[in-house]
Amino acid sequence: MAPRDSRTVGFYWQPAGDDHQRALALLDETGANAVFVSYRALAQAPIAELRRRGLRLYVDWTIFAGEDLRAAFPDSVPMDAAGNAFERDGWYVPACPTHPQLRARHLEAMAALLDRQGAQIDGLWLDFIRFPIRWEGAQPPLAQHCFCPRCLSLFLGEERDYMTPAEARALAETILQTRPDEWVEWKCTVIAQFVQAVRGAITARGLPVQLGIFSLPWRRADYDGAIRAIAGQDLGRLAADVDFFSPMVYHWLCHRPAAWVAAVVEDVQQWTGRPVLPIVQSIDRPDPMPPEELDAALASALGASTAGAMIFTLDPLLESAAKATVARRWFRAA
Repeated sequence: MAPRDSRTVGFYWQPAGDDHQRALALLDETGANAVFVSYRALAQAPIAELRRRGLRLYVDWTIFAGEDLRAAFPDSVPMDAAGNAFERDGWYVPACPTHPQLRARHLEAMAALLDRQGAQIDGLWLDFIRFPIRWEGAQPPLAQHCFCPRCLSLFLGEERDYMTPAEARALAETILQTRPDEWVEWKCTVIAQFVQAVRGAITARGLPVQLGIFSLPWRRADYDGAIRAIAGQDLGRLAADVDFFSPMVYHWLCHRPAAWVAAVVEDVQQWTGRPVLPIVQSIDRPDPMPPEELDAALASALGASTAGAMIFTLDPLLESAAKATVARRWFRAA
């Protein structure tokens, strides 16, 4: 087992309303010392009580996805190489990572959060910090995005006032056939520049706020290097600005054995040289997940990670005493 000193253990929590007693009791019972809370739910979180109990508060911030972003920026719809719009995939509504107003809105809102509550939070975790991909499942669809006129112009270094769909398709085909490595490097640069901007906002304020990202649960070689080629997540490059990487190792959702969790954690640790705080699954998707699977996932995660492990989410443990018992056993030993 990996070293246990000062390891972080806890839950992704989605507080709603003002009745938090059951959740707070579970945090105490399991020995959790941290929670992830979405910035959208931060107003509902009992921050003062979390601080009083000594729990670390990490804010999860969704970047390039969301119904609200699509409504605010209708022109943020990503395009594939054939010119098809990626409108949505179930609940997943992606956004183009180069959209300037979208990027500016996030950076301004995060700066405001840091100015207002920077002393109350311990970390800021970037979520959906990638080019479009719905990765959950045994075989995710690995289509290249985004070939909207804005992305094509930025990649080519040519500002164009107008581009026909036929022209966009022809350019996308040429890029993928003749400049695929440059295209992947450009995508990774788009993501890295946004992460750098967030790091800069934290550093400029002199805050001890840690920066983390929820990365795809893919190793460097998986799907022919798709974590870089499809998602634009070059974790080795991002390590210059990121304090913690949290691969979303939801093995049940991805139809993988629990041992896969450790394999992903170990690859990310080797790739980045940074602490890896994996987040494992407790939710019953795509079908009910037995407590034994949570037990195996935590064993795999905590056996590989020097940083600890988190659980997505807290709610299933409120309904399952067996899952709560699993978390308590591992958290109190960590």
